[in-house]
Amino acid sequence: MPDPEQMDLDAFGGNKAQQAATVARRKGKSPKTTIIYEPRGRAGEYAALAANLYTGCDHGCGYCWGPRLLHLTKEEFMRARPRSEDIIEKFRRECEILSKAGEKRSILLMFTSDPYCCADLKHKLTRQAIEILNEYNLHFTILSKGGMRVRRDYDLIRQAGERATVATKIGRAHV
Repeated sequence: MPDPEQMDLDAFGGNKAQQAATVARRKGKSPKTTIIYEPRGRAGEYAALAANLYTGCDHGCGYCWGPRLLHLTKEEFMRARPRSEDIIEKFRRECEILSKAGEKRSILLMFTSDPYCCADLKHKLTRQAIEILNEYNLHFTILSKGGMRVRRDYDLIRQAGERATVATKIGRAHV
């Protein structure tokens, strides 16, 4: 006998992202995503969801736990770089899935890096991510030691209105 839920999904139509969002919503769960994830333990105090678009951070904060968490030497961690060549495309697909699922929890940019690390001056992944979050009407949180670099994206942050929470440190980046 055919699975009634699958029959209903077939009748619903749509792409795989829409179907996955529908199944997750029906089961009261978040859809499965890999770039946007639910932080475990105390990490969840910053936001219910997180996305790491960069590997590493070039601020060099003395207290940073990032190298230990990612099993990198301090030197490797300081060479911040995009997580993958197609990270923005993956992020966009997952934002679409979450949007279709009606996700209202905030997505932290970024837990194991700084969204406004020096590498972002070149790659601008944070700006692209905020554009996508706005496109899909998703909530987001930005915590940064990038100081004045955050100003570059004020136009997009203003666009988000109450969907955005932003905190930055103005001053020395190396603590």
